[in-house]
Amino acid sequence: MSLAFRDLTVFYTEGFDMKEYTKILFKGRNWKIPEDAFCTHCKTFAVDTHHYRNKGSGSSKYLDYYENLIPLCRLCHDIAGVDKEFNHLVYIKNLENILEHEKEKHENGDYSQ
Repeated sequence: MSLAFRDLTVFYTEGFDMKEYTKILFKGRNWKIPEDAFCTHCKTFAVDTHHYRNKGSGSSKYLDYYENLIPLCRLCHDIAGVDKEFNHLVYIKNLENILEHEKEKHENGDYSQ
């Protein structure tokens, strides 16, 4: 059985294969499986890893840093790609989520980076 994902395909019996920038996002959020990923904006299941600062056609690895990677559902990802105000809004929400995650880690005695 597999779960189709734009950036990732999960085979429950064989582990999973994901793009490098999605690995960065999962590691930063301490997510273990795709079902842990939720859309930054609407909180539904996230199927895309959005780059706030777009990689463009050059596919620069320079833009694959944790704060630039935003988990989004398909609809929100499509909107973020064409609406600059919405793109900035999900970026701010993403930073707030990162801050909350880091606070929780600190409160639990986890000082890892």
